[in-house]
Amino acid sequence: MIALLTVGIVAWLLLMAETKVYQKLWNRNLSVKISFKNREIFEGEQGELLEVVENKKHLPLSMLKVKFHTDRNLAFDDVEGSNVSDLFYRNDVFQIGGGERITRTLTFTGKKRGYYKIMGIDLVSTDLLMAMDMAESRREDSWLYVYPKPFYDEEFMQSLQQLNGEVLTRQHLIEDPFEYRGIREYQPYDTMRSVNWKATAKTGTL
Repeated sequence: MIALLTVGIVAWLLLMAETKVYQKLWNRNLSVKISFKNREIFEGEQGELLEVVENKKHLPLSMLKVKFHTDRNLAFDDVEGSNVSDLFYRNDVFQIGGGERITRTLTFTGKKRGYYKIMGIDLVSTDLLMAMDMAESRREDSWLYVYPKPFYDEEFMQSLQQLNGEVLTRQHLIEDPFEYRGIREYQPYDTMRSVNWKATAKTGTL
């Protein structure tokens, strides 16, 4: 009976010590970064969101939840553990050992043009025996531009080329000094700068 009680007391003391250690050290040297691989995509195009978790201490984390939210117009392919309402709420679970680094890639589609941001992340972890939860909020500054979908229509491009074609007219409001169309007789609205003096001297008329 005494031996059983002793074992119970020792186990309780170990549990309390383990809990205190995790309370103090779980988030120390723990790096979590969320970033868009490309900062600009077009509407309807796929993009990638990178989650990088690095535990630079020897203490392992049996469970680490990384929570964040963004706009629902970024449609993620993997929606497990996610919730969509007015925003898209993401909850990813990691199991990471001491000195380990994990990179996870999430693919999504930009459904609507706009400017999208991830302003912060929430971290939730437990001790080895999952006896208690520990949480922390961190600031994040990840952003993405979704540009309008490029427009291309063959008939429209052909008509645009026709509009931009070179068409010479007999009279312009502003003359192009680099455009030569030939020699003609002087008219009252012509400026003296436009007179061809060599032709005038040769023919005897302006």
